Amino acid sequence: MKQTLTSTHLELHVPDFEKTKEYYMKLGFKVVWERIPEGEKGYLVMQRDQNILCFWPGNEYVYEQPYFKKFSKDTVRGNGVEIVITINDIERFYS
Repeated sequence: MKQTLTSTHLELHVPDFEKTKEYYMKLGFKVVWERIPEGEKGYLVMQRDQNILCFWPGNEYVYEQPYFKKFSKDTVRGNGVEIVITINDIERFYS
């Protein structure tokens, strides 16, 4: 992965890496590293300029993660999240 000017990486749990890649690639992100989900393993890193997003597979193993296992499996996750992606010349990108 190339060096960036950010020190914050956002990690999200998603149910499907392929759909995640399809969506974020439309926004100009590229895959910089991927370990295909297999059991409790799997990780995806995507980057657009200095914006880095990281993804864990949102499978059953998420409930064994030290922080998330504190909550019941029916706890709604991800509410109130806003992701800001910086971009130069938004009008050109939108076109």
